[in-house]
Amino acid sequence: MHRALPVAFAGLLAALAAAPAAHALSGEQAVAALNAQRAASGIPAAIAHVAQWSGWCAQHNAYMRANGGELTHEETPGAPGYTPEGAQAAASSVLARGSWNAGNPWETAPIHLHQLLAPRLDAMGVEDAAGYVCATTRRVRRQARCATRCCAAAG
Repeated sequence: MHRALPVAFAGLLAALAAAPAAHALSGEQAVAALNAQRAASGIPAAIAHVAQWSGWCAQHNAYMRANGGELTHEETPGAPGYTPEGAQAAASSVLARGSWNAGNPWETAPIHLHQLLAPRLDAMGVEDAAGYVCATTRRVRRQARCATRCCAAAG
């Protein structure tokens, strides 16, 4: 009977290893999930998905995987996987391990969650792949509108 337990355990491990990994959400799907969470909380839910920024996050996620797997907000020129776009994403994003499949990966990270739920956030890119999630939190559209209004008011 004692030998049956290790065999059964080995069979369970083999079954788990053969099971397909959960499919990560696309950037557009992750932004839609965040918009739904914001709407449910009474926060403006009109964040636009910027595919270019999601691509930059993909480059940064690849950089982190190629350089030991540590979450980092910097990229070192010349290091494996370095790209200027990935470095931009690193500097303007929130990072997490895991996936949006289990819900908002920053739900237990109050400072990052605050960035994602801030009413002023209106555009972002997201990459959710291979256990890394990068979400840009750059704001450009609202700043441009404000600058235009301020200039119009001053003129």
